[in-house]
Amino acid sequence: QYLKQQEIAKKMEGKALHKEGLKRPTENEVGELAKSFGLNVSLEETKTLTGLVSANIAAYDAVDNEPDYLPEVKYPRTSGRFPTREENTHGAWYVKTTIP
Repeated sequence: QYLKQQEIAKKMEGKALHKEGLKRPTENEVGELAKSFGLNVSLEETKTLTGLVSANIAAYDAVDNEPDYLPEVKYPRTSGRFPTREENTHGAWYVKTTIP
């Protein structure tokens, strides 16, 4: 499952996002996507779907543009490390980290 997610993330790298937020699909892209799912949509339906998707992306962008309000980091952490087989005999740990 994790490897599949990594594979998808690698394929999407640099494609989905740009400076203005999420990329809006073109009418052609929406039509091609519909065809890939076996749907036969008219030009009017493609325009409607494109508008609906764009409206949802605009809502996402509005939330994404809000400040993060992240708290001050009082106890910085390392990026962690993968445990050795000796440390992880039961396969219960994914990564290990320390907090100074």
